[in-house]
Amino acid sequence: IINFSQIKCGIPYDNVPPCPPVLSVTTNCDLIENELTWYNPNDTCPDDIAKYYIYYSPFEYGDLILIDSTNHPDDTVYIHSNLSSVTACYAVTAIDSVGNESEFSNVVCVDYDVCPVYRLPNIFTPNGDNHNDYFVPFPETIAAVEKIEIKIFNRWGKIVFKTDDPKINWDGKNQQNKQDCPQGVYFYICDVIEITLDGLRRRNIQGSVTIYR
Repeated sequence: IINFSQIKCGIPYDNVPPCPPVLSVTTNCDLIENELTWYNPNDTCPDDIAKYYIYYSPFEYGDLILIDSTNHPDDTVYIHSNLSSVTACYAVTAIDSVGNESEFSNVVCVDYDVCPVYRLPNIFTPNGDNHNDYFVPFPETIAAVEKIEIKIFNRWGKIVFKTDDPKINWDGKNQQNKQDCPQGVYFYICDVIEITLDGLRRRNIQGSVTIYR
């Protein structure tokens, strides 16, 4: 068959990307995770979204890296979990049915101060009743802490315990001889290394804790 119509036949090609989504982020300090939620303002762009890409950077001015994608256009919630810190920046893009990718959504950053600062209790009771047996920080305060450097002293100035683990988990024993420390007041000096959008930040805290058996 010869086409004399001088009309070019072809398949229409879609090269119009979707609109960029609008992103918000909610932080769970206890679980150390960020929940991303977004919507797509399809008032002026084609409504043929197939999925979304999730981008992440640990720094405010760092390159955003693709870390995951959704499997359905109705999936507009993503939980970024198993984190060492909630400090991060995020963006989302929309992908249409032929692979066109939108521009980045608004970039949302979560800094260290979205969660309460690292804080320690002033008493614990290591008596084996499975209640308050360990000297540990308040759980919602470790969400942006990389490590600590804590030393705990008895009233004569001797170190009885030290660690760099933010969770501490001191059981009230002398770290050297493994014997129970006597009931009473102990003093600590602690450097807290916090993860911020600009890098690591060192903060010093000092205080006392009472062992009550």
